[in-house]
Amino acid sequence: MNDLDLDLRIDAEHKKAERAEEDARKIAARLRLIPGASQIVGRKRGYGTLGALNPWADGHQNLSAQAAITRADTALAHYLARQAGKSLPAADDAALERERQRAESVARMQAETERMRSRNSAQRQRQAWEATHGSYNSFLGQWQ
Repeated sequence: MNDLDLDLRIDAEHKKAERAEEDARKIAARLRLIPGASQIVGRKRGYGTLGALNPWADGHQNLSAQAAITRADTALAHYLARQAGKSLPAADDAALERERQRAESVARMQAETERMRSRNSAQRQRQAWEATHGSYNSFLGQWQ
């Protein structure tokens, strides 16, 4: 009877470790998709544990990885923080709006830069052509 009870506990612990290992592998795969968080995926961890995969865990705290994960995958960030016994701050709507506006202004500036680059390139080509071929002065009605 006692051996059977021990065998059941061993099997239960083994199944629990297998489930935890499967979860850790899924979390690692999800982390690999996040730019800036992939640096923590390669760290060693024990079988069936999150260990170094969790940037909120004590001894493994990594603010850069926390920020990257929170920005890219909020659900995963909340899960990892809860696993480490911590919580994420409430979303700062004003900060999110500022981030969105900043992204829009960067996109506008990039578009304007590309437009100016194109205009400058056309102007350089025109100036190079005029330097080698001359230009027609319509006021004087002659080539110069």
